[in-house]
Amino acid sequence: MRAPVSAFLLAVLVLASACTEQTSTAPPTELVVDIDAEPGVKARAQSLQIVVEGARDVSDPTQLARSLVQDIKPLKLPLRVAVLPLFGDAKRRFVLTATALDAQQGLVAQVRLVSGYVADEVHYARILLDDACLDTKCDGTLDTCSNGRCVSAQADAASFSTDPKHPKPVSTAGDAGE
Repeated sequence: MRAPVSAFLLAVLVLASACTEQTSTAPPTELVVDIDAEPGVKARAQSLQIVVEGARDVSDPTQLARSLVQDIKPLKLPLRVAVLPLFGDAKRRFVLTATALDAQQGLVAQVRLVSGYVADEVHYARILLDDACLDTKCDGTLDTCSNGRCVSAQADAASFSTDPKHPKPVSTAGDAGE
């Protein structure tokens, strides 16, 4: 009679530990951003600088903490960048700035994305260094160049694709009709 009880307790302990392992591992929280450029930008650009800054409140530039500065040389596009929240905090927001530079490190074009995360989900977005934005740098930390104009760079992470093969192009206030 003792053997069945021992076997039953062992089975319960194995099941309990298996359930604990599964529930303690949350799915990843991240936003994957594909960066690409139109032909005019690609023709002039020699390198790409990517800067990622994050904070709970990105509207206050003094609160932004720089977490990544990466210079890509030679330039190879498209490029995929995964942005993860500090300490897994899905309430954080980030500013991703991609700047295409010429051989003398002068500005060719710049694009910016201000977004956040969806807890326990991976979303995919696509940003584009636009030919209409050649030699244009927007002054505001929360602005980007789109269709030759400086517009808000803010986008809701929940609106992006969950399909890694089909990242959703970022739509900004300057992209009328999209």
